Amino acid sequence: MRRISYIWICMTMMYFVSASMAYVKDDVWQVHKAVTAPVIDGDMDVVYWAASTERCIKLDGESMEVDGYLDLFVESRVLWDDTNLYIFIKVVDDELSSSSANSYENDSAEIYFDAGNDKDTTYGADDVQTRIELQDGSDATLYDSCPEGTEAATDEWEAIDGDAFGWILEVAFPLEPLSIAAEEGEVFGFEIQINDRDNESREHMYRWWGTDNMAWQDPSLFGTAELIGYEADEVLNMLPLESLLDIDGVMDAAWKDIPAIHAGTYVYTNNDVVDGSFTEIEFWEDLQMTFKTCWDFKHFYLWMEVLDEELCTSGVHAHENDGIELFFDGGNEKTEGAYDDNDVQMRWVTNEGHDTGAPNSVYAWGELESGLEGYTFECVIPVEDLPFEPDMGKKIGFEVQVNDRDNEARENMIRWWGSDNMTGTDASRMGTAIFPDFCGVQFVRIDILSPKVKDTCQSGKSHEIQWISHGIGRVDIAVSYDNGNSWEIIAPNIESSGSYDWQIPSISTTQAYIQIEASGHSWMYDKIGPFTIQTDISDIEDVSRLPDTFSLHPNHPNPFNSSTRILYTLPEPARVTLNIYNLEGRHICTMIQDRQEAGSHHASWNGTDESGNAVSSGVYLCRMQAIGADQTFSSSRKMMLVK
Repeated sequence: MRRISYIWICMTMMYFVSASMAYVKDDVWQVHKAVTAPVIDGDMDVVYWAASTERCIKLDGESMEVDGYLDLFVESRVLWDDTNLYIFIKVVDDELSSSSANSYENDSAEIYFDAGNDKDTTYGADDVQTRIELQDGSDATLYDSCPEGTEAATDEWEAIDGDAFGWILEVAFPLEPLSIAAEEGEVFGFEIQINDRDNESREHMYRWWGTDNMAWQDPSLFGTAELIGYEADEVLNMLPLESLLDIDGVMDAAWKDIPAIHAGTYVYTNNDVVDGSFTEIEFWEDLQMTFKTCWDFKHFYLWMEVLDEELCTSGVHAHENDGIELFFDGGNEKTEGAYDDNDVQMRWVTNEGHDTGAPNSVYAWGELESGLEGYTFECVIPVEDLPFEPDMGKKIGFEVQVNDRDNEARENMIRWWGSDNMTGTDASRMGTAIFPDFCGVQFVRIDILSPKVKDTCQSGKSHEIQWISHGIGRVDIAVSYDNGNSWEIIAPNIESSGSYDWQIPSISTTQAYIQIEASGHSWMYDKIGPFTIQTDISDIEDVSRLPDTFSLHPNHPNPFNSSTRILYTLPEPARVTLNIYNLEGRHICTMIQDRQEAGSHHASWNGTDESGNAVSSGVYLCRMQAIGADQTFSSSRKMMLVK
């Protein structure tokens, strides 16, 4: 099974995760769910690129110290589905050996399970130690402790010049015989151990969790894993933002609930192998990264942790320095060999500033919590800088890249998806991401309800500014009389109650804009305008002018939380019925059933049924019927209720 390519080697060299860049939340390994089951053949399927990943380099107390990165280094990816737990292990090891008669003394993997997570000090019925041995660099030997139905494959991987660099194990454990329920939220004891035979003895044992060589008889030494619902797929799932972030380079609680994704590929600067040789990274701290993404309807958010032992920005060109690059294909067309109007490349230089592609981004650099060399990067990109509008169900082309400058040159790059240095000019090299449907999620947001564009207000009088918000505690309200070039704060740091009585100053007739901003978070705001402020009420357009046609306008806001406003017009007196239905056609409530005069009308729906009971989140239909003397009219609009 030596189907090893240059790209494969590059990928393998960069899959290592540091303690500060982990998939552990509250000391529990968060295991992602596989959308498609991987094939157990020793080759890394694409689904593993979104797997929960941990490095296993806790040295056993009885082991000799490793000689360095090439002597022993271990990274493990874990997934689950309704049948199996899948584990993909990559081992950096410069000496492969299976010469001992005892399997535990050979190059092998031991994987431990405690279905009840009891952490008892002795083995019970639900505690299992498994061992899978590497044989002759290509075959896997499963021992009796592996449950019936276990599948495994091993492989040996090499550098292009032929020197062995390690081995690979892929295994599928059936969950049922392990007494582990295949359901979200299932928690169990878990440990991975790698045995390394060098110099005719087992010199080293590396583990994910423990540092004691007694896990084979003491389950209390296991770590803990949990099956979570995040879906791992070849399409990257970008989760919604549910609470406000501080863009300061420090991981907020909101980020901790979003799974981290590890770099997928290691890239040479010129996509070239000189003289057929392979130059590996110098040691595991040389370069690696994880990233998290989330979104709301107006922003894209990125969190990154980069491990880099040498930070350097001395290059003349920005792309030659340590930094972050993002690539978007807003239409997901993946145009080969070119960029179109939907494609954009963005770049930030480490600990310095923005270089290209996102002039309105707000970002911050920080330090790794572990104290290791490297940095964090936190960024929010508003929709005006994006070649798309985030929306549920939308797919985009996507790539994230880290540039690494060492020894006065950009020596290395790592990416999530691509394997060469052409993504900046070739959109087909990007991966794909999706903003999934989350009808039950309440996004962080501010939406202004009043005033509206083209409204007319009277100077010297009061006007009620109305808005809805979620996840926003306090806001600043500002007004602009010069097309948004300058702003005057009229209500600083007030509670986001949804209403503010604005006393309009006595000014000459003018156009105005209102902006409501989350206090201390300049990037989270909504703006409306222009609307008119009139000096004298007699200047206001005659509101008695009748509309020309029947119409049912889109509700506002949409999506909505507490209530939404439904506007409609009648060119003549008519019998009007306004009903709300769900998508299955079930009647929810009747809003209007009355004869009304010609003109503009509105109704408000607060998300309740005929009995006043709150309905669930989802898409609903507003259907209007109007019967006049000369004509009849019917129309429907979709409305999304989000709680």
